[in-house]
Amino acid sequence: LKLDGELTYLIVKNGHAVTVNKPKYGRWRTDYPVTQFAASLLPEGIYLGELYWSLGKTKRDFYSLLSHKYDDRLKLAIFGILSYKGKEDLTTEETIEILNDLQKILHFPFLHTIKLWIPQNKNELTKIAQEILSQGWEGLVVRNPGAVWREGNSVDWIKINKKERELMGSYGWTF
Repeated sequence: LKLDGELTYLIVKNGHAVTVNKPKYGRWRTDYPVTQFAASLLPEGIYLGELYWSLGKTKRDFYSLLSHKYDDRLKLAIFGILSYKGKEDLTTEETIEILNDLQKILHFPFLHTIKLWIPQNKNELTKIAQEILSQGWEGLVVRNPGAVWREGNSVDWIKINKKERELMGSYGWTF
């Protein structure tokens, strides 16, 4: 599931956490309320997440995020892992296994993992994408199950979204 928010890297080390919005040149932040809460629950690692506001469905949610960055109600959803307890180069399958374990402790309205599906074929993927888009979400990210999770763009990541969603919503139209 792709939320409409701000991509962030959550780095947890020695019981502390920072967020970075870009891997090499981004802003390091430690003052989000959700950041230190995450540090108290998560093992050391580098997590890929999305900071978002409200439901994280619309551009309105995204723009509200910009004016509520330090609000206690800011949310963080984790969808990937670059490093976990010192282990790097995790495959998508390993990441899904870890995220499923983390779901047991990260079930808060403001800190959680993003639901992941493992479609068995193209028809199943199409059905999942249609369901997500029909509910008004921004889209989804499809990942090659055997690929190693690394930062940056990759042919192993495919974003599926519906740009018309924003245009239709702004004029009051619905699907």
